[in-house]
Amino acid sequence: MLFIRNLGFCEPTPARRISFLESLVFERIHEQSYRAFGYELIDIPAGDLAHRVAAVSSTIA
Repeated sequence: MLFIRNLGFCEPTPARRISFLESLVFERIHEQSYRAFGYELIDIPAGDLAHRVAAVSSTIA
């Protein structure tokens, strides 16, 4: 399973009302939960869109 890392910021919107620090906790909880259920996570690190797309493409190729 691809695990897309945060970009280092979180823009608040009417639908997204958590802070950046809360988003890091959210990310950590999801990562721990997926691992607890036996998923092998493939890390897609923060970076610009082109690098992320390349990382995903090379993973699924």
